[in-house]
Amino acid sequence: MNTARFFLNLASLPNSVSHYESEQGHAYLVSGLDEVRMVLEQHSDFSCPSHPYRCLYGLLSPAGCKWLGITSPTIDSRVFIQKIHDFFKTHSGNLALCEQSINSGIPISEGFYLEVKAMFLIFSLKLLFDFDLKENATEISQASCVIEELRARFGFASPPDKYKYFISQERVAKRILNKLAKDIQTHCGKKPSDAITHAIQETILNAVVPLAYTFIWAILLLGRDEHTQYKILQQRTVTNFSRASLLRGPCIAAIKETLRLYPPAWALGRTCTNVKTLGGHVINPGDAVIISPYALHRMRSYWDKPGHFLSSRFESNCLKQTSFIPFGAGGRICPAAQWNEIILVKAVGYFIERFSFSTKKFPREKPLVALRPDRNFALSIYRR
Repeated sequence: MNTARFFLNLASLPNSVSHYESEQGHAYLVSGLDEVRMVLEQHSDFSCPSHPYRCLYGLLSPAGCKWLGITSPTIDSRVFIQKIHDFFKTHSGNLALCEQSINSGIPISEGFYLEVKAMFLIFSLKLLFDFDLKENATEISQASCVIEELRARFGFASPPDKYKYFISQERVAKRILNKLAKDIQTHCGKKPSDAITHAIQETILNAVVPLAYTFIWAILLLGRDEHTQYKILQQRTVTNFSRASLLRGPCIAAIKETLRLYPPAWALGRTCTNVKTLGGHVINPGDAVIISPYALHRMRSYWDKPGHFLSSRFESNCLKQTSFIPFGAGGRICPAAQWNEIILVKAVGYFIERFSFSTKKFPREKPLVALRPDRNFALSIYRR
């Protein structure tokens, strides 16, 4: 079953909180805005595990600290945006499969997905650790795909002994990601440790991968909206390094609408720590409480024409308060959330500057670590 669709169907019921049975026992989906706020409050009775990225503080470059919202060491915002600008100015026009598609006339799909993911891996590791990934990016992209698929199927546990094929896949993928993590630590002058190796891998899966997927979703959605492509191209200001300017106009509106339809944090899990009454349900310690941005963003009670890509709904910078939470909210919001939209604006803007494109076949979503497009899509690319 597609869990994201299950949450959407459950949220469509006339309840602010809905009970369901999960593999772990009692669970509750929260879809009422007042209840969502209560769960996401920083000091609420609903906890979630701390992300291990804090282990990385000693390895991060100044740009990495800026991206994750760490105040020291600091880097000027315009300098940081310049780094984003310089990367995508070079890389977003050098996607080899785009050129192959232009020359052959054959729409691209799975290879484009892996190449974009590799591009964001190169970008993110340079930003975070000043580490040049170079020729290994596609191999690491494939390894992260394997880990995502296995986690969706088996959780954080290794596959049972009877699944020899999956065990073999996991072994190869982990070896590739472990080597990357150790190479980064050595590059940063640190002796590799298990804790930091784990933190690097989780940062790749939870920060880098979702950015790549959002870029792909944006391109696929804009590939069905030539008018918005043209608006972005007309208002493109390549040399603008003002954060305020980048967060205005048709490109950021298209990014936000993409994040509404396909939020990277498609489900936020919390665990009840004290007996709590929520939406008429008595929730006991240990019970799972889920907030699904995917469901919230598609509820008719909060959005007009929720299933349609209408970037104009964000052009006036309107937000639907708690019903728009693509990076989470509250005390556990994604630490990179304040910069992710700017990164995506730069990436999508440069891509549109170089290429026009048309989506011939749109994919379904796969709710893995992040909300991934399946690989069954077709995108035709044309050089401007």
